[in-house]
Amino acid sequence: MIHRLSIHGYKSLQAVELDLAQRLIAFLGPNGSGKSNLFDALDLLRQIVCCTTLEEAFRKHRGDPIEAFTQKPYEGLIPLTEQTLRMGFEVDVELSESTVQATEEEIARYLAEPGVDPNADGPRISEQFLRYRIELEYLSDTGVLRVLDEELAALRRDGLPKESRTSFLSRAEDGGKRVIRLRLEGRGGHPEEYDVGLPYAVISRPHHPPHYPHIDAFKRELDHWCIYHLDPHALSNEAEARFTTRLGRGGENLAAFLGTLQEKEPAWFQQLERMLHLLIPSCRGLRIERTPRGPVRLYLVDDGVKLSAQSLSEGTLLVIGLLAALQPSPYSSLVALAEPENGLHPVRIGTVARLLSTAAEAGEAQVLVNTHSPLLARCLPESSLLVCRRGPQGTRIEPFHSSGEVMRSVEIQEALNPGDEPDLSGDQLQPFFKSY
Repeated sequence: MIHRLSIHGYKSLQAVELDLAQRLIAFLGPNGSGKSNLFDALDLLRQIVCCTTLEEAFRKHRGDPIEAFTQKPYEGLIPLTEQTLRMGFEVDVELSESTVQATEEEIARYLAEPGVDPNADGPRISEQFLRYRIELEYLSDTGVLRVLDEELAALRRDGLPKESRTSFLSRAEDGGKRVIRLRLEGRGGHPEEYDVGLPYAVISRPHHPPHYPHIDAFKRELDHWCIYHLDPHALSNEAEARFTTRLGRGGENLAAFLGTLQEKEPAWFQQLERMLHLLIPSCRGLRIERTPRGPVRLYLVDDGVKLSAQSLSEGTLLVIGLLAALQPSPYSSLVALAEPENGLHPVRIGTVARLLSTAAEAGEAQVLVNTHSPLLARCLPESSLLVCRRGPQGTRIEPFHSSGEVMRSVEIQEALNPGDEPDLSGDQLQPFFKSY
């Protein structure tokens, strides 16, 4: 779970600091206000920590690397290639119970291998609150991406640094040379040192879990962040027949994910079918079948008729995808959903809000959504709403406060107003559609 997030130098997020210590958070704002940039920033941070190089992390990011950095203003014909750009993230994370358990189980497996002292005690995850910070630089004349600073440290429950515990990873000086120092946990030995300016994050390196349990746990926690932009076309696609514990970003492997769920967690799959029936009463169940060509295909049983996913409406596909994304799982520590109301009938918006709230309260994963739907915003707790606005200094994100229940709907509508709606008359628009 994220408790605090600080971002600078990422697209419109020039300098954003957020308190996110809630199970459910909804970001409101008009198109172009920076809501999607925030989700993209979270996904990029995850990729930086989990991918072996910065190049690989940015390859999985939308757009070219230079487009991820806040651009410096320039005049005349000064090219972008003369710019040096910087971006930074700082995130306070509370490790989930499933992350702690999985990390300690992995350490136990290492210690059970032949040749390891059977009486050796495995290190445990003693710190559940961690702060990770990383600073990146992009040299636009050469296209080089590199890490300037990196740190992983323990926090107290109140969010202050735990001074009694040395940082697991930090920048240091060694004989006048700047290095990133990785401390060995639980035993003696010299720390490992990495040069500043490498094309990868030190935390992303393969590290022996018994020697670096908190490094391993933090990577595992971020790897379980699931950030979705569900797309009806992707949701309807056939998928490779294989076990998968993660739904694709757009939902492209929905059939394989549900097939895995049906086989490995049948109780969860049956609960998903029951919830789907409540939302769509004519739905009598889901079927996942292998095609003669090999891939698996999703079918919905609608009043006794079996319909393939390709024949379903966008709204029905999005409901199935939303239920799949919110399914409780030890592989999800955070679920972020971009505009979950898209394609849904307005009557279902209240039900979607209840789904989001219940998933956040009952499940282990923190739930984040972004939306420009006043209907969805009105159905969510006011304490969970943050407003995104775009100004000369980039995106600002602030808590939503209403003047009372009577004015709440009006003030939500104002928060979603872009403020620059063009005043176009029919006479102004007509020439655009006129044949010449």
